[in-house]
Amino acid sequence: MERARRRSSPQHDVKPAADFQAALTVLGRRPRRRERFKLNLRDADLRGANLVDARLDNASLDGARLEDAKLARVSLRNASLVGAHLERAVLVEADLKGARLDGAYLQDAVLNLANLRDVSAVARVHFEGAQLNGADLRSLWIDADDIIAGKPGESTKLPPSMTPEDRARVFERIEQLKHDKDRLSFMEFTRLLK
Repeated sequence: MERARRRSSPQHDVKPAADFQAALTVLGRRPRRRERFKLNLRDADLRGANLVDARLDNASLDGARLEDAKLARVSLRNASLVGAHLERAVLVEADLKGARLDGAYLQDAVLNLANLRDVSAVARVHFEGAQLNGADLRSLWIDADDIIAGKPGESTKLPPSMTPEDRARVFERIEQLKHDKDRLSFMEFTRLLK
């Protein structure tokens, strides 16, 4: 599907055309029912899309371009996001329970309070710079270095398999972040939810 794109800034302000955004909104508001076919958005260019509160359970988003997308409170239960690009995406309170995140790119994404329970990821998930405060990482196969590369917070739920030494390293990173000025402020957090 071909569509026009607007670019107001050369950096990250890419958004879908209005008609395409309207179609995405309708797809995200599908009623909760057993569906015969999975929603297939594989390799779709959804950069900058507004999918706040969308229901995309069981969707295939493998390789999708979701950079800078607004995905607050989105339901992506059991969705497949293998190799998806979610850099700088806002996934505050997103429900990714049971999703596949093999090789997903979540650099600088905001995953505060995100549910990542039962997520499967055989290939590394890239969390560098990602906000992880309150994110539930308990069932994600992730090592301390990947968490430290992100921005965990006091309420980040860590995997129980972590060694005491790795936990100490993560808590040290949390203390460091408390004093860093690049932490997401309350005002920025509130703005991202809109």
